Amino acid sequence: MKKKLSITILYTLVISSMTMMASAFTIVIDAGHGGDDFGAQGLHCFEKNINLDVALQLGNSLSKEQQARVVYTRTTDKTVSLQDRTLIANGIKADLFISIHCNSMPHDAVGRERVNGSTVYVMGQKTVDDNLKQIQRNVVIGDIINGNNLHQVPYDIDSAESNIAYEMCQNSIMSQSVYLANSILNNLNICANRKKIGLYQGDFVVLTHTVMPSVLIELDYISCPESERFMMSDKGVNEIVTAISKSVSLFINKFNK
Repeated sequence: MKKKLSITILYTLVISSMTMMASAFTIVIDAGHGGDDFGAQGLHCFEKNINLDVALQLGNSLSKEQQARVVYTRTTDKTVSLQDRTLIANGIKADLFISIHCNSMPHDAVGRERVNGSTVYVMGQKTVDDNLKQIQRNVVIGDIINGNNLHQVPYDIDSAESNIAYEMCQNSIMSQSVYLANSILNNLNICANRKKIGLYQGDFVVLTHTVMPSVLIELDYISCPESERFMMSDKGVNEIVTAISKSVSLFINKFNK
């Protein structure tokens, strides 16, 4: 009975450790690619430019409407390594990580210019163990048995309760990521009229090495001329930002209590 009680309390502490007061809610927005890394190429622009435009306007919207603390992995056309992007998020103990990208079909694909729609990724199963190691290195959970406060005692590889608590933390991060990803897909469809392709698991470094709820959004296909024009337009960017902002608002209201 004592063992079950300890695990239950640890689980409560894990969930509590993943939420903060709304005024301090921190979101890292990652504009994919940049600098020498152009990303996919459309007829009129490179992916890196669309990603940055959406990221900056999304951050502006979230800082105003949600009064969130917004941190960018880049605010200009510069090269940022994948490792540095995750270090930024983990270093400031962000509550949410959103990576912005555009999709593209191979140049020799049949019907390349007709494929369109949005996809959102969460962490893939192949890298679950790697992600858990990142959580164990970066997240500190209080040892309630010794009466210490939250965030005082680091991961103990020899403690069964510590291992259980960190696995619960990872499961909670994954479920929150899936919730946000589904919400973004739905709102991109409703607010921006983007076709829903689906939610997938992907073994991207920015998802595997971050230790908070994280999503990677493929807004649409830059290889589709109509989609490229939409993502380059003021109307398109506004609708995309509205869709993602609504999803983040729902996320904060649900999990940041």
